[in-house]
Amino acid sequence: MVTHSLARRAHFFKGPTRPSRQGQRPGLSHLDIVGSGAIGTARARRLGVGRQVILADSSPDRSSRARDDLTTAGHAVTALIVDITSASSVLNLAEIVARAGELDVIVLTAGIAPQQGTSQQILRVDLYGVALVIYGFLPLARRGTAMTVFSSGGAYSETFSKGTERMIATTPTEMLLNLEVIDLESPDTRRSYHLAKRALQARVQVEALRWCVRGARINTVSPGVIATPMTVSEMQSFNEETRVKARAH
Repeated sequence: MVTHSLARRAHFFKGPTRPSRQGQRPGLSHLDIVGSGAIGTARARRLGVGRQVILADSSPDRSSRARDDLTTAGHAVTALIVDITSASSVLNLAEIVARAGELDVIVLTAGIAPQQGTSQQILRVDLYGVALVIYGFLPLARRGTAMTVFSSGGAYSETFSKGTERMIATTPTEMLLNLEVIDLESPDTRRSYHLAKRALQARVQVEALRWCVRGARINTVSPGVIATPMTVSEMQSFNEETRVKARAH
């Protein structure tokens, strides 16, 4: 675990100066959901009342369905196609968000489950992509802004050394995937997933110091099993894999 004393000693935890409000529409707050799956849309329904909702997702179909469902429920929704593994795409999202008004709440749910991709895909989305969004949205944070990053109970499934956690917590975003502990070719996608989710906890713990300088908050939540289409697909794949191994023995 990254200690508070370590974080205080690191000179680069000083937050940047507060950005200019020029071009923003005062009085209009908005909720930004990055990842419009079941958890993201549930958060939008819960938190979107009275706010402009901005949905960002890599899937046009999923984004459109979520936008239509939320619009039918009475929310004001803008849907955007965003690749969070692309720095330019995240920067473009941040620029759109900055023009929309006061940044109020960000919910970051984007991720790939162990059975849904390779280690490279998981680490690029669940770790690098999420870190890019955290970094890209920091200049927009103001007093009262809150970001929630969805990690996972899987973060507690394995133990990583303090050195590994310190490294993934403090390495600059653009260098994350170059770390020796990040194995993009690993066949063990479950361990890659656990590492990515634990890394998010550690990085957010450090990033909280940058955000608090601006009067903003950032936290992770690490839920267990939630009944979503992604979970159903994951469990079906896991059960099939278990049956195949059992037949092999």
